[in-house]
Amino acid sequence: FSVVAFQSQAESGALSGAADVPALERVTRIGVAYWIYLRKACYPLDLAALYAPPSESIPWATSAVGWISLLAVSLGVIRLRTRAPYLAVGWFWYLITFLPVIGVTPVGTQWLADRYAVIPLIGIWIAVVWRAAEIMLQGKPQRIAVVGVSSILVIIVVLCAARQVRY
Repeated sequence: FSVVAFQSQAESGALSGAADVPALERVTRIGVAYWIYLRKACYPLDLAALYAPPSESIPWATSAVGWISLLAVSLGVIRLRTRAPYLAVGWFWYLITFLPVIGVTPVGTQWLADRYAVIPLIGIWIAVVWRAAEIMLQGKPQRIAVVGVSSILVIIVVLCAARQVRY
């Protein structure tokens, strides 16, 4: 699907020229963009229809932290793949399905676009839901904890959504 999405963007003329954004700048943005999308999924505030590209370059230190974190999580889920395969499935679903729009090749004029996150975030929710289900099988105290934490998270997201919908 990533290849099909990329080809359709190319055929429709939605890919902006590679000269518009230098390759090094695209690399620095990618390391940060994956985490921005995760933050917006977990804490849905400050959402917008269009995110203009940053007016300044992303600091190398910020990008390095993003890239190192992506690598660390990837290695961690690979290490846990036999005990908790849903983590690897979810994480790599997230990483791979974002490839056509994460900034390797600029698409349109925006830097980020919330609409691109819907399919990739399915992977994150696969990992979260399967992990919660696994914890709930461990006993009654764990079930109560999962239900309690889930309830609190739903309330937080509902409050954030109620605030965001005004925009």
